[in-house]
Amino acid sequence: MYSFVRRSMGLAAVSGLWALSFQGGVAQGSEKPVVADQRKVAEAAARGLAVVQKAAAKYPTHRDCFSCHHQTLPMLAAVSARQHQLPIEEKLVGEQAKFTRDSFDGKLADLQAGKNIGGRSMTVGYALWALALADEKAYETTEAMVTYLLKNQRAEGYWTGQVSRPPLEDSYMTATLLAIQGMKRYATKTHRDEVESAITKAKTWLEAAPAKSQEDKAARLWGLHLVDCKPEQIQAARDAVLKSQHADGGWAQLDNMNSDAYATGQTLYVLQATGHDSADESYQRGVHFLLSTQRADGSWLVVSRSKPIQTYYAFDDEDRLGRNQFISVPATSWATAALAAAVQQSPVPEKKERGRLIRAEEAVPTRGPWGEWHRYFRGDTHGTKDMVVLAVTLKPGQAPHPPHQHAEEEFMILVEGTGTWTLDGKEMPARKGDVVYAAPWTMHGLKNTGDAPLTYYMVKWNNKGVQAPEKPAERR
Repeated sequence: MYSFVRRSMGLAAVSGLWALSFQGGVAQGSEKPVVADQRKVAEAAARGLAVVQKAAAKYPTHRDCFSCHHQTLPMLAAVSARQHQLPIEEKLVGEQAKFTRDSFDGKLADLQAGKNIGGRSMTVGYALWALALADEKAYETTEAMVTYLLKNQRAEGYWTGQVSRPPLEDSYMTATLLAIQGMKRYATKTHRDEVESAITKAKTWLEAAPAKSQEDKAARLWGLHLVDCKPEQIQAARDAVLKSQHADGGWAQLDNMNSDAYATGQTLYVLQATGHDSADESYQRGVHFLLSTQRADGSWLVVSRSKPIQTYYAFDDEDRLGRNQFISVPATSWATAALAAAVQQSPVPEKKERGRLIRAEEAVPTRGPWGEWHRYFRGDTHGTKDMVVLAVTLKPGQAPHPPHQHAEEEFMILVEGTGTWTLDGKEMPARKGDVVYAAPWTMHGLKNTGDAPLTYYMVKWNNKGVQAPEKPAERR
């Protein structure tokens, strides 16, 4: 379902629509520590995302095997950015999911037998995570991947990879976390009892096994959170993670190493994924570390500790990473995901108000090669949740992203310029004064096809008390 309305509208009318749409706005004072400059955080995340999306797009052109470093983690960066209202290449997420499916669809017999998978359980766990990030549904191959994991759990309760390639393929706790996450998402009724037993064993191991690295500490925290351990156990794991933070605000892979973007980005992402406030002082110190160490091209360079076994292709990188590519792309992915999660929403004041004026200078900007947007509001209102209000300006010939779909309802209001609407598979001319409504899971988009900047307002939200519809099968 969608609506297309064309009439003359001025900014005053748009402001009136906003006033009817929500109550609340920009926070007026806070006891929390001062957070990093939101413009800088959003721009750094956007530059990092551009790096990893380029790497992910290039990878399949000269390799045909799934990888955690060029599929899963760039997908994580993109999904984290999308969740925090930063523009991403939606098509690329689907392409990476397809590349992942294609890598495993021909290995059903081996998966079901629990053997002959390069990288073993670590690779299978990362692949299931990639499919989950793309919101792929369970099917024959994912069921076989769960079978593989069940057949390869060690007697003590953990999972492993094939070789030790620190830090990315070295942590048994990461392999175990990924196995738990993948089985919880993709186990079918056939596997339910086996999976429940396997997770119980894994929980016991996670609680007792010693952490040898920062990745171990982060993976343990995330794993204990996933298996619903006691709050005091989760807090103890979180305290161990926080205790390892260095004076420069970052984290190191090992106690005797310096802080780097891989350990810092990963730690920050896991902290917020397990309930830690991204506005907390410790998180913000980590954000400042990442902002201060990002390279000019948007990447973070991390020196490899592993012997290289894959060919380096120089045209994958703008500022050459060399033999450090296969750790620096994951580092940039983790850092981007963590920074995206630090883009703060504008909370609704505890005191109910009849309305609030939000000035243009209060809006949080994000800039990209397509143009820029200013976020006026992101948060919950009296009747909505996850509402976002943006003012978007597109350069000629640009779109913020390809036509896309999501569970939220959305209005788009064109106030200046000309372009092309895409709505439910149809293209229509876009003119000043147009209003488009997109219902949940309706494909929609807007591109500036004129020779001057195009400006529109976007209001997107979920409804409180109303369950968002599932994605229709024909649109998956």
